[in-house]
Amino acid sequence: MDWAFKIDLKDYNVKYSEPKGFLHLDSMTSSYCLSDRLELFQYSLINTEGDIAIRFLMIPVTPRTAEQMERTRRLFNLKYVTPPNENYIRTIYLQLEADTANRIKYYPKAYAKKTFNVDVAGEYDRECKMAYKDKFYKSKVVFLHKEDRMDCFIHYFYEEGKEEKVRETIAKTRGMFRLR
Repeated sequence: MDWAFKIDLKDYNVKYSEPKGFLHLDSMTSSYCLSDRLELFQYSLINTEGDIAIRFLMIPVTPRTAEQMERTRRLFNLKYVTPPNENYIRTIYLQLEADTANRIKYYPKAYAKKTFNVDVAGEYDRECKMAYKDKFYKSKVVFLHKEDRMDCFIHYFYEEGKEEKVRETIAKTRGMFRLR
């Protein structure tokens, strides 16, 4: 595990267990699932077979008062400012480039709390317009939201035809990332 990811885990107060069968992958390599947006991640792993990569993106959620949000709206001449605890929905919308209502599978609240210690969790599928590492055109994303604290997006990139294997990998790695 690299030093920067260790600092992020400490700052966000996350318990992390590296999954068996995975190795560190260069986290500085960007990916472009959307043709015009660069996506950066704090940490990346790849399985020993080389057909599934896991990438982590953690975003702080800083509570804001109504006055602070109004100041931001006026400063940047925006019609609307998304409340910090709703930004994860906006991020998902941008990643899917479409209606998210029917494409997100939310986990039951009790499961999200017990497994990840978060308020909202779920998953969705993405197809990448540009392949990550020249072979990963698809990804499943597990998203986690903890009110007033953080959003986390765990991307499971996989090769064509490995849908069942990525589902098994998600199930096996459920306990690797948990907020304290």
